[in-house]
Amino acid sequence: MNNVRNKRGFTLVEAVIALTVIITVSATALVVIMNSISLRFAEINRAEAQNFAENVWECFKAANEDGLTSQEKTEKFFDLVEFAEGAEWTEKGESVYRYDSEERRIAADLTVRYGDELSEFTIEMFDDEGQSIVSFSYEIGKRGST
Repeated sequence: MNNVRNKRGFTLVEAVIALTVIITVSATALVVIMNSISLRFAEINRAEAQNFAENVWECFKAANEDGLTSQEKTEKFFDLVEFAEGAEWTEKGESVYRYDSEERRIAADLTVRYGDELSEFTIEMFDDEGQSIVSFSYEIGKRGST
């Protein structure tokens, strides 16, 4: 009987408690790591969208040359954008265009209006779930009083 009491080791209850603690800590760490990775990918996607929108905006400003008609400015703009970004835009309506990129997991709605007195630019970037992540507008020239 003395031999049974002197044996060292863990009881089944101690082993189950230790295993439960290890599983709980591991699961919590896994959730934190997965959330961190998800946030990182979202931030990378946002940065790419911001960079894309700024490049398109620069193309808009570069195409707004004096002496060109609004049609020529629009054509120059899309030539610049296609060269700079490799972007293919589909027309959604008058002066409204759509860009979709599965590779970058972003999309853009773009409004471009070139005029003699006022040129307008609006871009809104979306992630692959349709959430707006970047949006801004820009005007060159003066609005007429009405």
